[in-house]
Amino acid sequence: MRKILTCCFCTVAIGIFGQNLVKEGDYSRLKNLDGFAMTNGAGRISLFTEDYTWNKCAKLEIVKIVKTAKNTEMTAACGWIGCHSRNAGFAVKPNTTYRFSIELKGSRAMRVSVNTQLWDKGKGVWQGKSAKSSIGQVNVTTGWKKFEGTFRTKANTEKAALQIQMWHDTQYGPHKYKIGDYVLIDNVVIEEVNHKIMPSAVPSAIPEVPVTKAVLFSETGASASDFTVLREKNKRSDLTSFSVRRKGNAIQITIVCREPAAVKSGKGVWDGDAIEIFFARNGKLFHFAVGAGGAVFSTDKRHWKAVCRTEKNGWTVIAEIPFESIGGKLEKGDTISFNIGRQRLKAKEFLTWAPLKDSFHEQERFGVLVMGDYSAAFQKKFEKKIAIPDRAAYEKACAEEENARLKQKYAKLSNRKFAVAPVSPVSNFAVPFIPEEVFELVEKIDLSAAVNERKALPVAIMNLTDKPADYRVILETSEHRYNGSFGLAGFPAEKITQRYAVRFKDNDSDAGSLRFDPLPKIGEACTVTVPPREAGVVWFDFNTSDVKPGVYSGRLRVIPLSEPASWTVINNQYHNRKYTGEMQDIPVTLTVHNVTLPKDPVIPMNFFQWATAEGIFYGMVECGSREFGLDPWGFKFKKGASGKIEIDRNHPRTQLLVKLLRQQLDWAKKYKIKPTFFIGFGAYGVCKQMYGASAWGDWIRGVKQLMNENGVSDKDYIIETWDEPQNKQMAEILDSHKRAKKAEPTVRLTVTLAHWKPSVANVKAMKGVIDGWCLWGTQYFESPYREVFEDHKKSGVMISHYMCSTSMREHLARYYRRLPWTAAYYKLDAAHMFWFIDNYGGVGASDWKVTTRGGIYYKSFDHYIPSIRYMAIREGVTDIKYISLVKDPAKARAYLERIYVTNAHDPKEPERVRAEILKGFVQ
Repeated sequence: MRKILTCCFCTVAIGIFGQNLVKEGDYSRLKNLDGFAMTNGAGRISLFTEDYTWNKCAKLEIVKIVKTAKNTEMTAACGWIGCHSRNAGFAVKPNTTYRFSIELKGSRAMRVSVNTQLWDKGKGVWQGKSAKSSIGQVNVTTGWKKFEGTFRTKANTEKAALQIQMWHDTQYGPHKYKIGDYVLIDNVVIEEVNHKIMPSAVPSAIPEVPVTKAVLFSETGASASDFTVLREKNKRSDLTSFSVRRKGNAIQITIVCREPAAVKSGKGVWDGDAIEIFFARNGKLFHFAVGAGGAVFSTDKRHWKAVCRTEKNGWTVIAEIPFESIGGKLEKGDTISFNIGRQRLKAKEFLTWAPLKDSFHEQERFGVLVMGDYSAAFQKKFEKKIAIPDRAAYEKACAEEENARLKQKYAKLSNRKFAVAPVSPVSNFAVPFIPEEVFELVEKIDLSAAVNERKALPVAIMNLTDKPADYRVILETSEHRYNGSFGLAGFPAEKITQRYAVRFKDNDSDAGSLRFDPLPKIGEACTVTVPPREAGVVWFDFNTSDVKPGVYSGRLRVIPLSEPASWTVINNQYHNRKYTGEMQDIPVTLTVHNVTLPKDPVIPMNFFQWATAEGIFYGMVECGSREFGLDPWGFKFKKGASGKIEIDRNHPRTQLLVKLLRQQLDWAKKYKIKPTFFIGFGAYGVCKQMYGASAWGDWIRGVKQLMNENGVSDKDYIIETWDEPQNKQMAEILDSHKRAKKAEPTVRLTVTLAHWKPSVANVKAMKGVIDGWCLWGTQYFESPYREVFEDHKKSGVMISHYMCSTSMREHLARYYRRLPWTAAYYKLDAAHMFWFIDNYGGVGASDWKVTTRGGIYYKSFDHYIPSIRYMAIREGVTDIKYISLVKDPAKARAYLERIYVTNAHDPKEPERVRAEILKGFVQ
């Protein structure tokens, strides 16, 4: 989903490109291509997942070669991208130019044509006509390659699709294609070209607080029907309505779902049409879902009930959710964050009541459920008593009050041009970034750290003017007179890294949705540019590894580069001058306590990835990783004299894998860590595809030989045999493990289980032939699975968990920082996350072009750059190191309970826990 990035000047062409006309052009959320692409019958087009990367894309494959009337043979596999088998292509305007970009990758090097199919008004799907694009035929290679071009519609054109074709007739020469040849298709973008000019920039006003939706919750109830389509900004839908009322000690919600197409039911919640109900309270999310077939889900298996009724033109849900299942009773005037989402499976559409952007889990955008009375709710929230007759008045009054209070905050700073304040590493860094901390005067910054810690100091620089401004932000060793030395007095300057946060899009289908994420090192001038009425971020990292305990002092100095200033001569003494102008100095003190954190993580991280460069390896190590990936496709085999396969040490891919393995071993020595290795994904499937299932035992034997001869013992690597299998595959998994153990009993094997769960019986059956389980989320740590995995763990099986969201909008505290906590809370052996750095098209190839699809590290030439999301995980790893210092198991568990359960909603709680632990040691 790679879009063109444009620079903006004072007067700049905007809207040159519009909305992407191809829905789901990166294919990442699709289960099939029905409604998104079709073929002419000479080829087959399907959804395809690449090995190594899990990248979803479309695959156009030649399935037949036909005889022509001239007795020649012709290949004509043709795919129409953005075409529906019933409705033809996407809507376009006549006599209009459209720009497209597309990425292609072939099964081998070949010529492929990229043109268009156009339909006149009223024509059916088979009545379109091919039309030339500006690029026509292109050379496709075995690596991903991006192509860009334009096409123009005709006077009567109503619909269009992008046409990808592999065509040849032997009357023009020997065959160029064969059955089985294919081309992969990804990141399709088609946009209208126009030439509107944006007016000159105007001074920026104070940002407006958006209206929060509300609905009344009382004995009589209230209803709402103003739903929109998720990921399609401002597109309304009138197909869903709900009413909500109190029923005893529960909330009763009736949801009516009109459905023009037939209702899709399934055995599972999300196998068909579904309704999802969300509440957020004190930072905790409560999630309830029901499928049209009656299957239900709830967070932590919280009690509730839902009755589904399917009708001719839709279905209805009547849900009852007890107060105790959403954090306790609601009194008159209370509010609770709330939303309803709907999945329309056949329409491939998600509807939402609250104005969400990308995901049903965006709590900060939820609406609110108002208990009892709008006036009482307003008074409880703002301590003001006014009469509010209805929902519209309540929403308007709340927005006006929030905006008035924001203006008051700005008014407090009216005599200042900028403000400076430290902020939390897990702040909400969405743009516009306006942290609460900047509205209070900061007189000093006091930091505490242990030895062997990476202490983060993010600083917000708030521009209070109506024009963009640049600021020089420096840390000086002197608190008083300028001495030109960087850092804190006595603290090793080389152990301080200064970075700045870069604004970057967090979604490729929502133009203008930005957040601070990449953290490159700051330039020589130590400057940062900040838009008007917003804050920028400068990030200091203090590495206290092997630093002597003590107090280190200096000052943070911020100098605006656009404000008037002067040196005033005092008493006519030329060298005796006083600076007059805008500038702010804040004393900074870092106390390194005589407390030493373990250098190794208490619970190691694994990012399902191999380090292709030392910069990546170092970043993984600093974020707690001690297990590094190896690609099962890199183990190449050949047939030996006995007819069995044996490792092919001379194969280029095997040699490349060995080189990578030895590099990681050398880097591990350099950074003084003990590495282990994860051979994945889905090694059994790799062997089966390349050499057949019967070769599995020999494949295991060959892997063992290669690892052992390169100095890696069997206990220091594990093979992921199956990745996110279905329950129906469990019998084959059991058989494959038995055969592997028979071939090499000491080789360690693991399986990764997704959110779709195998049966308990099938999990039990694996005992004795499995050495590790990697489990999605926390669902497997509840009965009846908990007891099974605890039993496996007692026999020496490694148990870990993983998360795999590909959204950059996940909450820094509740998702990233919490990840290591989950492993500690459930007493697991490791925490996994997909993944460390995106490698679509090669490591770094997709960075800066598209939003990351899970990666938390960026590449820029030979530089490797952490993200703020990376920093949040590192904070979580450090939290667990602190708790490990507490030798009393009960006290340690109490600290963990505080950050993971009791005060999980409070992002400041981990800092309090760290401070209490340090205080205990100091005393």
